[in-house]
Amino acid sequence: MVQKWTHDGSEMLLQIGTKGLCDGPPTLNPNSPHPTCGEPGNNSSRTLLNAPADVAVDPNPDPVTGEPGSVYIADGYGNHRIVVFDREGNYLRQWGSAGSGDGQFVEGGGGHPHCVVLGNDGLVYACDRGQNRIQVFDREGNLQRIVRIDPAEYGEATLRATDIELSRDPEQRFMFVVDLGSNRIWILERESGDIVGSIGGSGHMAGEFTFPHTVVTDSDGNLYAAETIGGRRNQKFALVSD
Repeated sequence: MVQKWTHDGSEMLLQIGTKGLCDGPPTLNPNSPHPTCGEPGNNSSRTLLNAPADVAVDPNPDPVTGEPGSVYIADGYGNHRIVVFDREGNYLRQWGSAGSGDGQFVEGGGGHPHCVVLGNDGLVYACDRGQNRIQVFDREGNLQRIVRIDPAEYGEATLRATDIELSRDPEQRFMFVVDLGSNRIWILERESGDIVGSIGGSGHMAGEFTFPHTVVTDSDGNLYAAETIGGRRNQKFALVSD
């Protein structure tokens, strides 16, 4: 499910999806408490999700409806789509399917797509983490470009595009990309896709990572990274230069 709450958490304002019921056939996972959840899902429901991985809300007018507040969901661990709902939770559109072609998301392994971020440039950035790439679409789902995250000098790795965050300057010059496979956060020049720096490396000491999973910046440009599985902590990195 995706839920919207008041800022103090006292009242739920909107829910997309149904608890315990996913966009999958009833035979998908018959021995599970939630047999319709898992991969591969149907990738088609206009009311149900399948283990969504990320969500982004567009404050600008939707390119189709003209209304602000469209909800973009990376759906998800069972499906292979970006699906868009309006601010009232009504289905608008979707794109993506299972595969390795342009505009598709990795067929198996969980997290396809794994993130969705809306840029100031009006584009939608989605993590195809199982195929080490970020796919960039316009808000109607037309593919604009692909940014590959696979620096050869650090060897082979998987899940190299697990999450992304854009820098807080108006031009959003930089893109931070979580590389779970090599325990780093890459710093990319957003427009070119060139890697210009990195944070971290494998380990449990301060500034190192074990299974980094998500990243976010605050209004001052400081970076917060969350680790999962063997890491299980949050770390803050202070901005020292832009």
